[in-house]
Amino acid sequence: MGNRAFTFSRWGTVAPVSGWQFLSGKFTGGPKADLFGYQPGDGSLWIGRNKGDSFTLQQWDTVNPKDGWQFVAGNFTGGRGADIVGYHSSNGSLWIGENLGTQFRFRQWGNVNPAAGWQFAAGAFTGKARTDLFGYHSATGGLWVGENTGIGFSFRQWGSVDPKNGRQFVAGDFTGNGRSDVAGYQPDSGAVWVAENIGNRFQLSQWATVDPAANWQFAAGSFTDRAKSDLFGYHPSNGSIWVGDNAVGSFIFEQWGSVKPSDGWQFVAGKFDADHWVDVVGYHPSNGSLWMGKSSARPIEGYCWPLSAAPGESISFRISAEGPCTAEFRRHLSTSASVDSDHMDDLAFVAATQEAPPEPYRSGCGWAETFSLTIPNSWRSGIYSARCSDADNNTSDITFVVKSSAGARSRIAVLANVNTWLAYNGWGGKSKYTGLARTSFLRPAPGAAPEGDLHLTRGELWVLGWFESAGFAADLYTDIDFHNDGCDAAQYKCLVLNTHPEYWSTRMYDNLTAYLDAGGSVIYLGGNGIYENGEYEPDLTGMVFRAGVEGGPRVNAIFRRLSPARPERSLLGLATERCGVEGSPYEVVAADHSLLAGTALNAGDTFGDFGLNTGVGNGKASGWEVDTQNGLGAITIPIDCDMEDGIVPPSVLPSGTVVLARGKRDNRGPGADMIYYDHPGGGFVFSAGSLTFGGSLVVDGAIQQIIRNALTKAGA
Repeated sequence: MGNRAFTFSRWGTVAPVSGWQFLSGKFTGGPKADLFGYQPGDGSLWIGRNKGDSFTLQQWDTVNPKDGWQFVAGNFTGGRGADIVGYHSSNGSLWIGENLGTQFRFRQWGNVNPAAGWQFAAGAFTGKARTDLFGYHSATGGLWVGENTGIGFSFRQWGSVDPKNGRQFVAGDFTGNGRSDVAGYQPDSGAVWVAENIGNRFQLSQWATVDPAANWQFAAGSFTDRAKSDLFGYHPSNGSIWVGDNAVGSFIFEQWGSVKPSDGWQFVAGKFDADHWVDVVGYHPSNGSLWMGKSSARPIEGYCWPLSAAPGESISFRISAEGPCTAEFRRHLSTSASVDSDHMDDLAFVAATQEAPPEPYRSGCGWAETFSLTIPNSWRSGIYSARCSDADNNTSDITFVVKSSAGARSRIAVLANVNTWLAYNGWGGKSKYTGLARTSFLRPAPGAAPEGDLHLTRGELWVLGWFESAGFAADLYTDIDFHNDGCDAAQYKCLVLNTHPEYWSTRMYDNLTAYLDAGGSVIYLGGNGIYENGEYEPDLTGMVFRAGVEGGPRVNAIFRRLSPARPERSLLGLATERCGVEGSPYEVVAADHSLLAGTALNAGDTFGDFGLNTGVGNGKASGWEVDTQNGLGAITIPIDCDMEDGIVPPSVLPSGTVVLARGKRDNRGPGADMIYYDHPGGGFVFSAGSLTFGGSLVVDGAIQQIIRNALTKAGA
């Protein structure tokens, strides 16, 4: 990965020299992080204004009692600058220190019970614009999230761990979707865990073990790329400083330098200089010195526009890197746990570093074109990527779609869910899931890489892989293409919705209605479909979510609440029921239906008991996010889907809707409904209603026969 290190320079001194607690945040309104300091000797609170090469300290307030406080920083009040929350273990009180520009205004925002033994971290856990609180209680092992209500924190337990002394927790976006997760470290074993935020609870898995086991200090930050948080680690035995490179599922630790003296340091991470990369500031109590450690890592990153092109059309690639690089173009499918990639072409190019603006997630990166690709006539429709590599073998995958040329089209159209890819893209620090109303396509999207998140491109590859292996040619289009042009029912007998088509524009909904009215058939092989509205910016390079309100409630944008009404049940025959579903097989309800012909299934039999999409749960065919015909969540507000309360107008099911099979219930609620109905336009709608369905399609013979029957019935 090349020589990566921190280069330290002295940025200031504090007095008295010892005892300080430091945090980072944008307290003074500038584009770079400042330093917050708490001195328990006299209870004073200070801000170190970032001058670009030093910190200028100014006292902002004093707390009483003067010692025993724990502070975290975040945008708790929705203002322009970072605020602080203070916790005091004497009575469990939580206080908000609102940032007034030159001082803090304190108000009590609640209490925790029991009063003592808490460790807190700040993050975007619930998808609101204001920062939430994570709390770990050492005596019980409880992991709690305090949702920011604007006047306090509403705590719910999201998980638990064995209550052991010395655990340390840091918050960061370790999965790259813009939502905060938590990394935990246990000093008696050296185990490092990640508690992944799946909307309303944590899913824990071990990502690393550090050696020696004890005495580490950690901080979270995007040190190796700007897509997800890594772990910075400092060990006082020898002063070594390390970065655990986030490989999504593991941290790969590499030493990035050392400090002298070896022990006694406290480090905080933040974007302290103008290039907007995460660096660290170290404080040493022997002399009160403050040192800024600038990261040398500048990995290759990139994006493309447009996201799709037909043979003869061109795509522009914008890359940030240093020096000679290569791009390997590949076409992707999958019928197993791995991705099958066909090499298509190579391109050598020379790249230059391109800086990201302060809010690339909102306005895009604005990078200059590095090279352009004209799609060759020989390339078949499908999901492709440019794997860009630099001289140090750092890589970046840029996913794009190749459409079919007008003279070589098939009878099946499939949509690539680029709107959902965008909503979950946390590159640059924020996503729709941190409260953004406006977000841009014009930035890297590593989660949508062919081997990325299992509910994005990677999940879609299973459906595309099975279609091709079973002899069904399909033409791929993006959501943007469907928004612009709809789908020609005379050409395409069948339109397939794949894996996770969560976010649609109203025009897409209307185009689907028009396609069905014209005689087309829809095969929906996913879950959580046509759920929430997002509208394109006029130039199509970004989307407006949350009904255009920054930090606004999701519930105001779900399709079943729009005016005029566009409920998903009226088109798909079902609607999102619940999220975070562990997974179950389907149980046959209508064994005599023509789509079950050749399966040898009888009423009460089960199928889909195994699958490969284990992003959340066990991968069985009815799982992760599921839809039902008339379950409580489908006709009101979906269960466990990070959704606010609200009134949902009644919707009408299509006439003649038949439930073919149902995912088996678990102790939290129903599984997915699999439905069919004949549409008055002349085609039909088949809906599987489960996000994990594609991962079972490639391994389950009964599911394969059902989909083969549906495609044949559609005339595809």
